[in-house]
Amino acid sequence: MPLIVRRHDSLDTETAERLVALYDHSPEFGSGEAALTQLQTALGQGTYLYIGWFNDKPIAAIWSQPTDQANARLLRYIVVHPANRGRGIADQLVAQAVAQDKTAGIAQFSPGCGAIRKLLTRLDA
Repeated sequence: MPLIVRRHDSLDTETAERLVALYDHSPEFGSGEAALTQLQTALGQGTYLYIGWFNDKPIAAIWSQPTDQANARLLRYIVVHPANRGRGIADQLVAQAVAQDKTAGIAQFSPGCGAIRKLLTRLDA
């Protein structure tokens, strides 16, 4: 399944609405609306959102947030639509997000949860 990953530092209305539906499936937020509210604030503070697109639909996303260290980012709030789980989407998403951040000069990545820690460890293997 070819995944196209794009970095976003802001969201248009259509993408925001589609992300609400995607983040409705995240256990880390009470609702997709709650996720979007927090995301909009975070985007204004240097967070990037990496969205995995397949057939012009957002099927996965992860936040890349600044840290106190100059060349480091915190990866958190990963979500993959339930219909696409078990297909390596999370691996592709993290690999492409890290590659894009590295191109922008980021050298260090910290995981925001155990699942992301496993994904980052597989990248280093």
